[in-house]
Amino acid sequence: VLELIAKSPTDVQPVFDAIVQTVVRLVGCETAFIQRCDGKHFWSVARCRRDDGLVTVVNPRHAPIDPNANFPSRAIVSRATLHLPDWSQIELPEFERRIQEQLGYHSAVYLPLLREDECIGVLGLAGSRPGMFGETEIALAESFRDQAFIAIENTRLFNETQNALAQQKALSNILSVISNSVADVEPVFDEILRSVQHLFDVEDR
Repeated sequence: VLELIAKSPTDVQPVFDAIVQTVVRLVGCETAFIQRCDGKHFWSVARCRRDDGLVTVVNPRHAPIDPNANFPSRAIVSRATLHLPDWSQIELPEFERRIQEQLGYHSAVYLPLLREDECIGVLGLAGSRPGMFGETEIALAESFRDQAFIAIENTRLFNETQNALAQQKALSNILSVISNSVADVEPVFDEILRSVQHLFDVEDR
């Protein structure tokens, strides 16, 4: 996983895929998944099932963050690990009730990914029997949660650095044109438009 983080500074998906696959293999749970959130909604970005392997997530549904409606929302809002060792001993929200009927889950743990006080995602594990996740399994899951966070932050910082460098280069080019076109503003306007097109990926100028 750490090798993938180093090799994929602009793309977190290979890292996410490797994490959920490794968690299922090492912990022995039925499913591992990673979800991202933006303060209002959460959605799946990676999922692996023990029986089916890696599941490609295409056009994921963005669900509203609502602690009364589902367990991921509770981990997101509380910003704390949510361990539910026995689903038969608690009242399940409709969301998890459907999941239990379809997939037979009876225990789960949800680990939020935190940037300071902000939750930016969740690593979740689900098991087919009660009490499937003890201290050892949760500690192992926490290490993979931390690696997922590292991958997200690496990509964010890399992109921010690339954007800053591109802006500096564009400004330098504009200043160079200004110094060489003291009697004509048209080349300056053209360079500004070229820079805007490049920085904002604009089709038409």
